Amino acid sequence: MTVKEAALRWSLCEGTIRKYCNNDQIVDAHKIGNRWIILDSAINPNKLKRIISKDKVIEFNTNWDKTNKAYKSIFPKRHIAYPDSIQKWLIINFFDSSLKPGKKPYDFDGNIELKSTTTKNGQSHFSETQKDCKRIIHFSIVDKQIKIVELSIADVKKINQRVLSKSFSTCLDDYHIRGTKIVKLDLLTLEVI
Repeated sequence: MTVKEAALRWSLCEGTIRKYCNNDQIVDAHKIGNRWIILDSAINPNKLKRIISKDKVIEFNTNWDKTNKAYKSIFPKRHIAYPDSIQKWLIINFFDSSLKPGKKPYDFDGNIELKSTTTKNGQSHFSETQKDCKRIIHFSIVDKQIKIVELSIADVKKINQRVLSKSFSTCLDDYHIRGTKIVKLDLLTLEVI
C-alpha cells in the first residue's frame, strides 16, 4: 500500500506515516526510489508497541534474515534496515530495563543515543545535535548474532568532542574493546550467547 493508503487505514496523516517510515518504525515499509511501499500486513507502529513479544521478534528476525539474504543476492552491497522499534525493545528487554524511549535527537531519555549497523565495520552517523551524549549504545547484527555494546565514558567524551565541530560518521566496532557492557544474542532464538 502507499503512504496515503496507510494513512487512511490507520487514521493518521501522511506526514506521520512518512516520519514512521523514515525512522524504521513501520516494520514492513520499503523505500523504492523516492516512494515508500508498505506491505498490506504492516502493523500500525502505535499498536506494535502493545503487541511486541519475544515470540513475535523471533518470528520477525527469521523473516528479516531470509528477506535480507534474498535482497543481498540482487544488491550485494545493500541490506534491509532492522527496525528501530525492535532494536529498542531488545535493548530494554535484554540489556538495560531502566531505559525509556526518548524524543529526537536522542533515542532514550537522558541523552542516551542508540546507533546500529547490520554490516561488519559499518558506519554510524552522528549529527551536530547529538553533541551531548551521556551514553552510547551500539546495536549490531553480523553473522546471525546481535551484539549490544555500551561504549566507555571516555569514548563517549571523544565522540562528543568530534561532534562539537561538525557531523561525522565513525565505525563503532572500533570502540567495542573498551565497552563497559556487552550482550550477545542469537538472532533466530534470542538466546544469550
